[in-house]
Formats: sequence, structure tokens, C-alpha cells
Amino acid sequence: MKICKQCGKEFEGNWTKTRESEFCSRSCSNTYASRLKRAEVNKRVSEKMTGTTFINGKRIDKIDYYNQHPNHCLICGNILSYKQRKRKTCSKECQKKQFAESFRKNPYSKIAGGMKDHGGRGKSGWWNGYYCASTYELVFTIYNLDHGISFERNKQSFPYEYKGKMHLYYPDYIIDGKFYEVKGYWTELVDIKAAVVPGGVTVLYEDGLKHCFNYVSEKYLNGGDQFQTLYEKADFKRRIKNCEYCGKEFEIKSGAYPHKRFCSLKCAACFRHGINNFKPLVKDIVKICEWCGKEFKPGYNKKIRFCSNSCAAYQQHNLRLKQNSFIIR
Repeated sequence: MKICKQCGKEFEGNWTKTRESEFCSRSCSNTYASRLKRAEVNKRVSEKMTGTTFINGKRIDKIDYYNQHPNHCLICGNILSYKQRKRKTCSKECQKKQFAESFRKNPYSKIAGGMKDHGGRGKSGWWNGYYCASTYELVFTIYNLDHGISFERNKQSFPYEYKGKMHLYYPDYIIDGKFYEVKGYWTELVDIKAAVVPGGVTVLYEDGLKHCFNYVSEKYLNGGDQFQTLYEKADFKRRIKNCEYCGKEFEIKSGAYPHKRFCSLKCAACFRHGINNFKPLVKDIVKICEWCGKEFKPGYNKKIRFCSNSCAAYQQHNLRLKQNSFIIR
């Protein structure tokens, strides 16, 4: 014999099939669980409303308890106030020192920055296996490849501080052991980044790339200036896929969902509904309403018979009155 934890009655057997039960029925089990949850919720609400907490079963004021067991600043050791209890330092000066200390131990932890494809606002793409983040980098890459100048993408990072935060700087290219950066315009941040690189960085603006622009324009564009169109002529890593339904090739545009499977919504719907050929979808079929006689498109619902809910309601009401030979029209 067992005794139910909720109602206290004696019972035999087990009402569950998976495990041994401590309750005589499902209702007692649910009631007991709900009572425990309610008690826990009431405890949290009480602590929030009264500003107290339970320590070893006793109600204690939170502020008084914190004053007895306060937290200390990691840098200067000062006591943190109750409002600062979740912080690690007492002031911004200590915060900067604490961040500098953690950065000295692990320079690459939680630092903003890094190399990201399509991360800038330039017109990016691929050319013969080289990723270019802008048209400036595109003409620079084409000029060096055509003239046999050996270069490579830089993967080495250099930490720098800007507005009280640490970031990582990656120069664009390495040529003969020297770093090169391709920029469309100057900002104060360019000089800050270049100052942290040992040996400096050669920054190439539009004037420094003028010979590259002229070369690419004359050879590939017949004097034109639509340099971003050259991305379409590169066959390496173009985002081209075959539609999983019709097999047609389609290109995924920049900024679109990268894992696109179908060339159109029509192919996606055919694949989803198991249509094996290009018969017109239900969406393109025109039906006639059985009540008012108007033509309408049913969409993807094959069983729809009426053009609106009102026509369906009239038809349903008409069937009820049909036995009395009274038809609404």
C-alpha cells in the first residue's frame, strides 16, 4: 500500500505506465506540482515587492544582507554600493585599467573587428579566385595579376584602441613583406590604424590607383567606368546554383538568402506540393462561385467552392431551407 503525497489516501498499483508514482491519480499529481510552482512564484513576487530575500529559511532585507557581505572593486578594492553590486569596478577609470589588464593576458578575447566578406559598403565580388571588397580592390587585383606582381591577402591582425574600446585592424594586402591598404577616402581612423602596424602601412587612395583604373578601363571596359560589372565575368565562386525543381541555373544576388534552392516561387510551390511537371498551379486556375456565379482565383486551396465567406454562408443557409421549397436569391 502507498500513501498519496497530495490527498493522503492509501492506494495500490500505479496509474502511470512509465515510472513509479507517488500519487493516487493524475489530478493529485497535477495539483501537487501546481502548488509547488505557485509557492515558488509567490516567493519571487514577495522578494521583489518587499525588497527581501530568504537565507536559510529566514526573511532578510536585501540591502542589509549586502552591506554585511559586499562586493569589492577588482582594481582599487573599494566597496561597491548596492546599485553597483553587479559591476566589477567602481568607476570608469578602474574599468579601463581592468580592461587593459584582461587585454594584456588575452589580447584577442571579446575584441570587435575582423575580416568579414560583404561587410563594407563597397560593391564586392570575386575575380579569378580573389575576393574584392570594393571596386578599388578589384582594379588593384586585376592590375597586379595581369602584370605578374605577387601579392596576397593579409590575415594578420593588429589591436588598436578607438573611443575607449579595443578593435582589430587587418591591412588589405601584403606585397614583398610590406602592408598595403586600399581606401576610397581619408578619415581619422585610417591614421590611427596605420600607427599600430610595425613598419607602417602604405595607404592607396584614388590618386594612387589612377594607373590601375586607367588600365582596367581601357582593357576590359573600352574606356567605361562600370567596374562592378566585371564581377559577372569571373567564373570562380560565383553564387550560381541549379534549381532543385526545374534544373535551370540561377544566380543568388548579393544580400539575398545564401541557401536559396529554387529559381522562383513557382518552382518552390511545385516542389512543396509534389507537382512533377509544369501544369498550371491552382493559384493560376479560375473557378466559378457556386452561389453568385462570379469568377475567382482559389489560390492554393483546391477544395474552395465560393468566392467569399458570405456566398458560402448563403449556400449553407439555403440548404437548410431547401426542404421548405424556399430558396434565397
